[in-house]
This record gives sequence, structure tokens and C-alpha cells, in this order.
Amino acid sequence: AEQTAAVKADEGTIKMLAEPVKITANDDRKVAIYANGIAPYFISMALFAGSLVFTTIYAARSTSTPGARGFKLLVSKLLTFSLMSTFQALIATTVLAYVLDLKVQSIPLFYLFTFVVGLTFMLIIQMLVTWLDQPGRFVVLLLMILQLASSAGTYPLELLPNWAQAIHPWLPMTYAIQGFRYVISS
Repeated sequence: AEQTAAVKADEGTIKMLAEPVKITANDDRKVAIYANGIAPYFISMALFAGSLVFTTIYAARSTSTPGARGFKLLVSKLLTFSLMSTFQALIATTVLAYVLDLKVQSIPLFYLFTFVVGLTFMLIIQMLVTWLDQPGRFVVLLLMILQLASSAGTYPLELLPNWAQAIHPWLPMTYAIQGFRYVISS
């Protein structure tokens, strides 16, 4: 107290102590409601989880058709998984846009991007389940948990732990969430 009382403050010192930092707001990406801000995270999570669930309903490795194998089996499975991904994306996008009234900047881009993300997730999951079978589903589950923790869907990247920041650019959900943010709010 004695030392601070000895300080002879002029107008500049008083102003510096009163306002040490000047804050400038940047509303370039202002999101009007919370739903628009969190929707990219939940859409990505739903598309990924839906793809994983489909692999438990429909066998990725085996077939009930005798003699089906090789390239024909691959094409058949790819078409089936792609069709399911398309249905999933179509239903999700339609419900979000027209039932829940999610405001997006471009409905056609929203549909297109949802199709691309859904197909990407479905093909990644199909690949892992086809190669590894049941352990593949476990790997997919681990991948999903890592993506949910490190995709910066709920918190800014800077607030995530160092390990999450390190794997952030390597996970597909990171780019799905960024893309949905652009399609919905930019």
C-alpha cells in the first residue's frame, strides 16, 4: 500500500489501469441461435453413428447368395451401403430443413454436403468392418469417440487438450463439422 501510494499517476496511467485491454468484437460468423451452432456437430455424429448401426444390420463381409465373391460382391456391397447412406442423408436433411426448420444458407448445398459426408463416413466404416469384421466395429467405435472429443464441435480447438489438438486435422469429422458450419451459417 505504501509503495502504490508513492506512485504519482498521470491521466495516461489512470487510463491504462482503467482499460488495460481494448476488445474489438468480430461478428463475421455470428450464429443467431444455439441450434445452428451445435447442429454441425450433431449432424456429423448422427451420420457416423447411423453408418455404424447399418453395418450391424447388414453384413459387410458375407452374402446369402451362393458363389458371390470378388468384384461383383464388392460392387453389390458398395451400392447397398451407398444407397443406405443416401437414404440416411436424405431423411436427416429433410427433417432438419423442413420439420425442425433449421435455417441454412443454401438448401441444395446442404443436401449435397450431407450426401457427401454420409457417403464418406459410410465408406470408411464399411472399409474397416469389411477388413476387420467385429474388431473393425470396435475400431470404428474408438474412431467415433476420438472424433467427438477432438473435432472442435462443441468447444473451440484452442480449449481442447494437446493430444486432441494433435489428432484434430487427421479425423474426417473435423472437416464435416467445418463444412456444415459453412453451409448452415456462412
